[in-house]
Amino acid sequence: MLPVIKMAGGMSRVLSLARTNECVRYLLGSNMADSRELVLCDVLCFLVNKFVSTGVKQLKSILVDFYSSDVLNEAKVRLLDDIESLNNPVKPPHVPRRREGDNKITREADDLITLLLFLDENKLLSSLPRYVCVSLDSMASTRLFEGDLSVLLVMLEKMDGRLEEYRSTLAAIVHDVGELRSKVAATDQFPALQAPTGAPVPHMGTTKPVK
Repeated sequence: MLPVIKMAGGMSRVLSLARTNECVRYLLGSNMADSRELVLCDVLCFLVNKFVSTGVKQLKSILVDFYSSDVLNEAKVRLLDDIESLNNPVKPPHVPRRREGDNKITREADDLITLLLFLDENKLLSSLPRYVCVSLDSMASTRLFEGDLSVLLVMLEKMDGRLEEYRSTLAAIVHDVGELRSKVAATDQFPALQAPTGAPVPHMGTTKPVK
């Protein structure tokens, strides 16, 4: 019978036996008697298993470089729901279910790290479901040679996207500078103001003697 694993979005999915066994063996090791619910979520599978052995700063950098903001948000919502189902008297820090605006992906990563720190401090990590992945290649890696250099490829793709954003921003700045230059040139075309006819013209450097 093929195992049924709950997905992060609440759906269930039947995975191929080979892929499931590959990931489950990697996560459980010799502890195959673990009876916790299996939840398919690549982000949480990576985070929970690397949280103890990897620094927080490095984890955050990997999350931002490897995953999209939507994928991180889906994992965060799943983790929030799992924390709520623990019915623990200690309430987690307030974390919005979705981030918007600038630096969205960075704030999504910060939220995930904040929740994991809370779980670790309160010794609740082992009470969470067992998060699994579709395959080892779909997980982020702390080493470039794991997953056929997928980390490097994803980083290059994200860099290309950021360069495109910078290019658009620079184009907008050049456009605004061009408009400003045109306005300045237009004001220079107005004739200089002249004194009315018959009015005395003041001469610089001369003063009227005081009587």
